[in-house]
Amino acid sequence: MNNYKEDFLNLINDMFLNSDLKKSQVRNFINKIIDESYNKIYKEIDESHFLLFQEVKSKYLGRGNSWIKINMNTRNWNIIENTLNDSDHPNSEEYLDYFKELGFAWCRHYRTNAKESLFEIRLDGPLNASKVKFSLSLKESLKVEFLGGTPISSQIEKSEGFGKVVEINRKVEGDMFVNNILAIKEKDN
Repeated sequence: MNNYKEDFLNLINDMFLNSDLKKSQVRNFINKIIDESYNKIYKEIDESHFLLFQEVKSKYLGRGNSWIKINMNTRNWNIIENTLNDSDHPNSEEYLDYFKELGFAWCRHYRTNAKESLFEIRLDGPLNASKVKFSLSLKESLKVEFLGGTPISSQIEKSEGFGKVVEINRKVEGDMFVNNILAIKEKDN
């Protein structure tokens, strides 16, 4: 980088010393070169970013494409854990424990803007909006997998607020733990 800087300064120095150009003319010339180069580079970046933005918007378009699943063995799990640990919502700890028990968290796509996608962790049941949100970059938003329905239709949560609908039976297969999810029958009191 230093060589380019020196070369550039030498070029400007030669141009300035070996011509009748005034200092303001040299400055204008340099600014024009920089602006044209900058615009060319960032036009290409803006076009690719716009395409990425459109791809993310398309991915989450429609009712069936709102709920995502974040597995514990992914790097996004730390975001879930930190978001819930930082939350003052009374159900945060209970949900985090339940997510750990299942081996994954579910979140709802909230919106996508030019920089990122926002997701919410609904802590009062899947039908009630939550202020507990986190963001993922546009590229990362494309990588996450869908839950494959809502938490209710996937039978992992009740519609009337937090309530475990499944219990976990962990069996060891080789070196890995495998989650077997069994439905719990509601008990009549």
